[in-house]
Amino acid sequence: MTLLCKAASQTLVQCGQRNLGGQIGCTMVLHTWDQTWGAHCHVHCVIAAGALAATGERWIEADSRFLLPVRALSTVFRGKFCEALARAGSTGALPLHEEPPTVGIPEGFAPLRAQLYAKEWVVYAKPPFAGPEHVLASVGRSTHRVAIADHRIPDVRDGWGRFAYRNRRQDNRLQAMTLDADECIRRFLLHV
Repeated sequence: MTLLCKAASQTLVQCGQRNLGGQIGCTMVLHTWDQTWGAHCHVHCVIAAGALAATGERWIEADSRFLLPVRALSTVFRGKFCEALARAGSTGALPLHEEPPTVGIPEGFAPLRAQLYAKEWVVYAKPPFAGPEHVLASVGRSTHRVAIADHRIPDVRDGWGRFAYRNRRQDNRLQAMTLDADECIRRFLLHV
């Protein structure tokens, strides 16, 4: 998670300096799961619509249509993330789960790195907020979201549980998933 957050913040700082000519401000919120408690690590960033000049004496306003180019953000983020991943692998800080163990061997990361670079990464950007009240509402939803509220668990019995989720691939249709108790607990504990 640290690697993800560092790569995201370094990307924003670099693109802010290059595209706006100053230091941007950002609030990042880490999310680790999806609707079905599966691993889906990503960060939500709320960024001020401009940058503070290097002297700290003037505000540089961003273009009203967009803050930073998302294609550039995607490319820079992928590069920073893959570079940090390779560095962590070469120092043994990040073991790979393979046989034989490849901890500390940079060659062990070559296939993973090639796979990561082969895909185009996506950075999604929403239009600017209408004002401070909208920023607070958005950040509040992200930081105080409950992953599995009581109303999403309609049934638990005999060693299994059923919970509701929205299937985004089917027009956000409400569906139910049934898991045995061990799997429910395993998925939940991945995010604790």
